[in-house]
Amino acid sequence: MEGVVLVILAVVGALAVVSTSIFAFARRNSDRPRSVRLAVFAAVMTFVVATAGFVALARAHYFDTLGRPHSTAGIQVVFTSQTYDPGTALFSLNGVVRGLKPGQDLWVVFRNAQQDHIFPAPAPCGIQPGGLFSCRQRLTGRLSPEVTNVRGSVVAATPQAAATFMEYNSGPRGTTGLRELPDGATRVSQISVGS
Repeated sequence: MEGVVLVILAVVGALAVVSTSIFAFARRNSDRPRSVRLAVFAAVMTFVVATAGFVALARAHYFDTLGRPHSTAGIQVVFTSQTYDPGTALFSLNGVVRGLKPGQDLWVVFRNAQQDHIFPAPAPCGIQPGGLFSCRQRLTGRLSPEVTNVRGSVVAATPQAAATFMEYNSGPRGTTGLRELPDGATRVSQISVGS
């Protein structure tokens, strides 16, 4: 990434120098002060436009359509929709995933602001051919967005981590949660529900 940034900065600098030279050495009615002003203006505008283009390109490359950063775990997710229905307490998240290893599943886990525990969804996200995925979970009790802002993560889980999530869900739910992600669970992206 550092190499790409250096190349882009070098191109921006070269464009600024070229545009400055064109205006500085183009004599218009022998008005040298005007040429200098135009050269400075051209250099500044070139730098601003090139920087804005670079920021837009970086954002498109590193952020999904909802403005969340892409995963740094080698797994890329793009969220296409996220909904929460307060009437039914149903949370839904849809998108596309790339880079899951064989045997890995996507899970949603939540952590509310009042506890330092995580609450996994009752089942993994459904993944269709082509990487389309859909995650659904009912948020009730301590996870209710009506009580507090609920934050969580989409995680990639190996069969061992998935077994830990399923074991938690088979017990008395909604009270204790897990202290941390189990071994084999890798955080892919952050999510939040509520205000």
